[in-house]
Amino acid sequence: MNPHDAYRRSSVYTTPLHVLLSQLHRQAGVFTRQAAEFAANGDTINARKHIQYTEDIIAFLRSSLDMSLEVSQKTDATYSYYYNILVQWFLDPSVVPDEYSAMLEFWDSWATTWAQASSAASNERAYIKIPHDSSPSPD
Repeated sequence: MNPHDAYRRSSVYTTPLHVLLSQLHRQAGVFTRQAAEFAANGDTINARKHIQYTEDIIAFLRSSLDMSLEVSQKTDATYSYYYNILVQWFLDPSVVPDEYSAMLEFWDSWATTWAQASSAASNERAYIKIPHDSSPSPD
């Protein structure tokens, strides 16, 4: 295996979930913006490719939800809404959806929220004292 691939895979496996979620939401916003730029320049192939990248992120995010929770069900409905908009946009990349600005705001706000959750988790860990005698014995 290529050392760079091994590093990339291990970093994904060891990165905290809230950090990955922030990165995925931020990247979805980047792909959405790039799709609009390609569409504006008449580059349908690359516009569709970036729309698909965003759809893939949504599919992953939806698959990771715990649907037994009400908040997950509402989040899934939001993802589904934007996924359907992306499907329509994919069919006609020349027409940027009316919901484009709302979609960008959604991606950016959720990326920021997950980044703040990451920051809060880091700050919380800094204040937790772990007693030295609570570690398991090597027996």
